[in-house]
Amino acid sequence: MVVIGLKRVARFLRNHPECRQEVAELVRELGSGTFSDPQSLHGRYPSCKVLDGSVVVFRVRGNRYRLSVQVAYNAQTMVVLALETHAEYDRRTLR
Repeated sequence: MVVIGLKRVARFLRNHPECRQEVAELVRELGSGTFSDPQSLHGRYPSCKVLDGSVVVFRVRGNRYRLSVQVAYNAQTMVVLALETHAEYDRRTLR
C-alpha cells in the first residue's frame, strides 16, 4: 500500500518527537501491507476504527495520538488526513 501525506506526519513529529518510533513503525507496516477491504485492515489492526469504509483512525502510543487516513483499497493507497493528539482529535470530531 502506498502512503501519501508523509509531510503532514513529519510536521507533527517535529512537535511531538516522543511518538516518532511508534508512528514510523505504523507507517512502515501500512506501507508494506496489502489490504483488500476494511475487514482485512481491521483484522490486522483490531484497535483501529473504520469509519464509512474508507476513513480509518489508528490509535498511537496508548491512544495518546490518532492517525487518520483515507484508504482507496482498489488503488492500494492511503492518504494521511491527520496525525494529532487525542484531545485535538476529540475537538475536531465532536464539533
